[in-house]
Amino acid sequence: MFARIKKVKTSSGKIREYLLIVENKRVQGKVRQRIVANIGRLDLFRNTNIADVLMDKIKEYAKASKLMDMAKSKCEWSKEYGVVIILRKLWEDLGLEELFSRYLKKHKYSSRLKEGIFGMVVSRLIMPTSENATSSWVNHDVYEPLWDKIGLQHLYRGLDFISRHKSDFEKELFSKATDLFSQELDIVMFDTTSIKYWGEGEHAGILQRGYSKEKRGDLKQVIVGILMTKDGIPVGCEIFPGNTSDLKSFIQVVEKLKERYKIGKLIWVADRGMVSQPNIDKLNELNQEYILGVRMRQFNKEKRQELLSLNKMWPVRDDLYVKEVKLKEKGRYIVCYNPKEAEHEFEKRRFFKLHLRNKINKSGTKEWIIKNGYKKYVDFEGDITLNEEKLRDESQYDGKWVLLTNSSLHSRDVALYYKGLWQIEACFRDMKQDLETSPIYHYKERRIIAHIFVSFLSLLLKISLKKKIKQIEKSASYTEIFNAVKDIKAVKLTEDSQEIIFRTEFPHKAHLAFKATGTAPPPHIISYKQRQSVVSRQG
Repeated sequence: MFARIKKVKTSSGKIREYLLIVENKRVQGKVRQRIVANIGRLDLFRNTNIADVLMDKIKEYAKASKLMDMAKSKCEWSKEYGVVIILRKLWEDLGLEELFSRYLKKHKYSSRLKEGIFGMVVSRLIMPTSENATSSWVNHDVYEPLWDKIGLQHLYRGLDFISRHKSDFEKELFSKATDLFSQELDIVMFDTTSIKYWGEGEHAGILQRGYSKEKRGDLKQVIVGILMTKDGIPVGCEIFPGNTSDLKSFIQVVEKLKERYKIGKLIWVADRGMVSQPNIDKLNELNQEYILGVRMRQFNKEKRQELLSLNKMWPVRDDLYVKEVKLKEKGRYIVCYNPKEAEHEFEKRRFFKLHLRNKINKSGTKEWIIKNGYKKYVDFEGDITLNEEKLRDESQYDGKWVLLTNSSLHSRDVALYYKGLWQIEACFRDMKQDLETSPIYHYKERRIIAHIFVSFLSLLLKISLKKKIKQIEKSASYTEIFNAVKDIKAVKLTEDSQEIIFRTEFPHKAHLAFKATGTAPPPHIISYKQRQSVVSRQG
């Protein structure tokens, strides 16, 4: 819109000028001007103070003018705003708002506990820290009126509430995400990781020392297992004592889900760390189908040659070739081969060979007793020498992995489903890095479990947003967009007589998060209040 002066000839022959507000409109391919408002005669503006009166009145309704005036005023604070709007929409879409409302409806502080739980989940995505620091962040660094009355006690009560109902929540999330009751076949992937513990929970039985995947054997830990659908949606979070092996945790989860969900036909996908003959026998006993990674070195020389030869391999895609081999044992073996990975491993072994030769020339026999990781490639009869034949034998494993399945799936699908396990590994990286699940300081076991489950819910929101963004723009970067949304702040400015809260402008690509989640962008002016004067307040 813009201003325009229109000249009109009266019946007496005089020319009068009128000030108009007009806008351009395209009608049938041609641009036409439409009068939005007739402000009045210009001669009256020139000869009276009408313009000043009019400007003062318009100024009351002009948002841009208000902002310009307020910019000269005192800035009281700038708080998180846009990202909470996006995460709340995801929270609602995933059914978590309804879920917690339903379980908390009879609680005395239902609203505060529900918002406290949501606040902890949001905190792990924006500013992961302890519950004590989260309480301060919720109250002082985020613009969300629903959080005004949340205290630290509500966060701790929220954790206790989660620990009591974790099993119920997971059951509903699992059923909602996988819809097992209406499908004849589905896939569940499972893997574990260790989470280190820094607190003083000496009496929490779940805290134990065991094999640390974070290489911190000096610390107690818990084992966290993630259940995920074939589409990469996390649907369950199982927590075990820190000394639980992958072999034990896997079969415990299978038995628990078999009983909890009364599932029928389901295919389990797990890494080779989960595989033992007792576990395979148990899966068969429970009538469960599976796709399991197996250790290639467990086979004798004759079977390895049959499995690992490149004969009869056929391409699934450029980086994946497969073949099917049936040995005397039950089940089908699917052999997978990645030529790009094979080249990479060949180069690594070439450098390893040079490294070994250099070490042989410089090291004595005593040093080899300690550094036993290299011993299988070295001969100690007489002079220390490199065993070239054993190094060459390693080439048969380059770029290959072997799967065991009792399913009727096509060998192509078996290979692709197993490769989907990388999504769980990405989840663990998120939990340990972005969400900073560790370190944990709680000393009560129930709160340790609830703390990890809060991180799991944050992970669910993050993956949901990632998938929604990819649906509207495949090349979009989740991190770039999420950081842009975090830059949308609520800012409060005050003068003696007025107070305004407005949102900052959308940074580059922030709009994609609103589009992906179907969320309406918040208005520029969030709140505007005309404050009472000091005199009137005293009166």
